[in-house]
Amino acid sequence: MTRFRHTFLLAFSLLITAGLLWVGCDSSGGLSEPAQGTFTLNLTDDPADLDSAVVTIDRVTLVTEDGAENEDDDEGDDDDDGEDEEEGVVTLTDQTHTIDLLRLQNGIDSTLAEDVTVPEGEYTQLRLVLKDSTGANYVVTNSGEKQDLQVPSGVQSGIKIILPGEVEVENDGDQLSVTLDFDAEESFVETGSGQHIFKPTVRVKNVFVNGETVQTVSVDGAVSAATSSTVSVDSIDFAVTNRTDFDDGVSGPGDLQAGQAVEVEGTIRSDGTFEALDVEREEEGEVERSITAPLESVSTTDSTLTQLGVTIQVTENTEFDTDGGLSALESGVQVETDYFLDNGRVATEVEREDD
Repeated sequence: MTRFRHTFLLAFSLLITAGLLWVGCDSSGGLSEPAQGTFTLNLTDDPADLDSAVVTIDRVTLVTEDGAENEDDDEGDDDDDGEDEEEGVVTLTDQTHTIDLLRLQNGIDSTLAEDVTVPEGEYTQLRLVLKDSTGANYVVTNSGEKQDLQVPSGVQSGIKIILPGEVEVENDGDQLSVTLDFDAEESFVETGSGQHIFKPTVRVKNVFVNGETVQTVSVDGAVSAATSSTVSVDSIDFAVTNRTDFDDGVSGPGDLQAGQAVEVEGTIRSDGTFEALDVEREEEGEVERSITAPLESVSTTDSTLTQLGVTIQVTENTEFDTDGGLSALESGVQVETDYFLDNGRVATEVEREDD
């Protein structure tokens, strides 16, 4: 894409059978076994401009809304024994895994957790806790230089990943599947001196509840307007709710100004409107514009595609990551479209996100 983004995909295949926190009885009066499911974490990636990019994950937790509030209150506390788990927080794995993300390519992956019992409830977050010690996280440049990276203080309690929509285990046999996108371009930032700063960035790529997609979307662009209830990016409106998380010194919509570069991650609600889950102010400079969302329509006659209710013009200069160009795309496919503004939106590159 225009930002030459390299991403690492963390595919959480979280198959959950709804289980209560206590042991129940079956119809014959006997004790029933707690419901079991499987949790699998796979990582793959595209090549990046580094020889190695190593992260060490200490723990992964699945969090309800109440659990998120408790974790926020206790961010300064140490809780490494894993024995007294807080209400609303389910540990999916507390085994330490050191992973070179750049080695996970061409079908190679790494399993971090499986066969996890999860109680019924509505889950709003995943948290990845990285090991915070010398040598736990580092990069090796193409020249062979090893650079140890320190976990930023803001994520020492875990990288908070907001889950979209209604991710809920309600009935016996409910199944959830979550895929996360570890963005290398933003996670390992090279400075002017050649050193790298560690800014771990993980996003939700997709969520399936019982095989049905909970749509996730993102928009990079400039703030058109911001109110207490809405943030508009390149004229695409996102509702702001109590679930919306603001990053990088932004406490709410009031801190945003028209023209500022932002990235909004969100979900498509059942009524077709969009809800913001995460709003991040980007660095000053040229505004980079992109939409990652399902295609609503594709017209080879007009050379256009539509995402999030807006039409984007495709030209002979538009690059595609698959053969066939526009004619190879169909409605419902998740794509990332980079574009610029010129009497409308003009696509520079279109990349499928579901391959």
